[in-house]
Amino acid sequence: MSELLARLALQRMHIFVVILSILIAILIYQRMSPTESIGGDTGFRPVIVPDDEQPYKAEKKFEISPKVWGVDPFISPVVERDLAIEREETLKKQMQAEEEKRKQRELEEQRRKAEEERLKREEEERLKREAEEKKKRLAEEMESVRKIAASLVAKGILHLADGDMVIIGDSGYRVGEKIKVADEVFKLLQIDDEFIIIEDRFNQPHKVRLLK
Repeated sequence: MSELLARLALQRMHIFVVILSILIAILIYQRMSPTESIGGDTGFRPVIVPDDEQPYKAEKKFEISPKVWGVDPFISPVVERDLAIEREETLKKQMQAEEEKRKQRELEEQRRKAEEERLKREEEERLKREAEEKKKRLAEEMESVRKIAASLVAKGILHLADGDMVIIGDSGYRVGEKIKVADEVFKLLQIDDEFIIIEDRFNQPHKVRLLK
């Protein structure tokens, strides 16, 4: 670009010098042109132009255009062609840069969405694993409680005036009381002549056999 501008400035300077030379030549010719002969004198006399007279002015001013782009009468076709090519290349580079930025933004957006989907899947899998593990632990605990309840044996039933009492181990229990066995607590729900019913901490009922 700097080389083209230098060539353009040099070309304009040459044109300016030519125009200035033409103007000077016209001015000199006007000052040196002979007047009409008087009384048969065919000689030539120089005409002296007073200093207060206006100098010769060209009918049209030729100003050097300050524009870099566009049509300029002082730009040769070769320079204009080079400038047009450079403009086209500049625009092409700008369009390519914009296209690269657009593609980069799209790629970043795709990566962001992919990362969000990955994190979402990982979170769903984690919650699923936790739910399965919790369900498994609950099932194991319930099975352990069931085995403890199955190991209980009622030794007998006392029919008292204020209500029946069942003997489990070395203690007697009435309906509604708590029975503690192996760190588990059961609630006595029902006393029957054939069996008793207790309830665990999961609100699951269990039948306890009665010795006869």
